[in-house]
This record gives sequence, C-alpha cells and structure tokens, in this order.
Amino acid sequence: MNEHDIPITPAQAYDGDYWRERARELRAKADEHDSQRHCLAVAASDFDKLAIRADAIQHEIEKLNGS
Repeated sequence: MNEHDIPITPAQAYDGDYWRERARELRAKADEHDSQRHCLAVAASDFDKLAIRADAIQHEIEKLNGS
C-alpha cells in the first residue's frame, strides 16, 4: 500500500500544493512509462486544474474569515 491508496483528507482536497505535487509525481511517472505517457499526462493536467480550484476555494475561505 502506498501513500496514495489512503483517501485524502479535506485539508488535502483544498490544498493547491497537494494537487501540484500529485501532478509532478505523475509527470515523473510518465517519463518512465512510454506506453502510459499520454494517460498520465492527462491525469497530471487534471490535477493541475484541481490545484487551481483548490487555490480559489482557499482564497474565498480566507476572504470570508477576514484573513
């Protein structure tokens, strides 16, 4: 079992850096696996999109909390 077999926490879900790190890991795997390169690159791109969403949500939470 690896660390990504464990469900993510709410804190991770709203952490853009968490998703950017996952994207970076997938891109590294894509470099190692030619046959799966395209699928891994697409998934990494989706993680980048999640990072942008998480950042936006975090920004809105901060605004609501007056930070």
